[in-house]
Amino acid sequence: MLLNNAKTVLFYSFKGGVGRTQTMLNCAKYLSSKGKKILMVDFDLYAPGLSYWKVGSTKGKDEIYFLNFLVNDFAGKDNREKIYKKKINDNLYLTPVYDMSNITVYHKLLIKLSAFLFDIKSKAKNKISSSTTLSDAILETIINRLIEEEKYDYIFCDARTGLTEVSDILFSSRVDLKVFIS
Repeated sequence: MLLNNAKTVLFYSFKGGVGRTQTMLNCAKYLSSKGKKILMVDFDLYAPGLSYWKVGSTKGKDEIYFLNFLVNDFAGKDNREKIYKKKINDNLYLTPVYDMSNITVYHKLLIKLSAFLFDIKSKAKNKISSSTTLSDAILETIINRLIEEEKYDYIFCDARTGLTEVSDILFSSRVDLKVFIS
């Protein structure tokens, strides 16, 4: 069960270059200007464009980025630290995939995550009940960790193009609105 009433919105496209990320940014900036609190999550793990936008390098070694969280969660490690969020303005926040100024570590984490994604059903089956799907259980875990101690009106997820192991998670029935850009 999700911890608060934030609406989850997936922005998805089958191919790149159609304006998916820009559409999401426009919606997020507009709603934040109207007083809505928005968390944008860069779910495009393999081509994380949002992670370069207004993030820059953090003092970073101690930050838990979204990719760290995913790798630690699938590895079954204690995952209680807060996931890093960059404040863009009073109502707009961004969770980047990783500190993209440290590309070597980013690539190593992607390799680890890919290994887990091949084995995802066996690693996550203890998290699901008979009344929920694997995608629903994984997405609930992710969203609940992202919104801990924060109240958001919307969580916008910028998905990778095409069909991937990660996009399957985002097509969960727990997503309130799926926006397809073509």
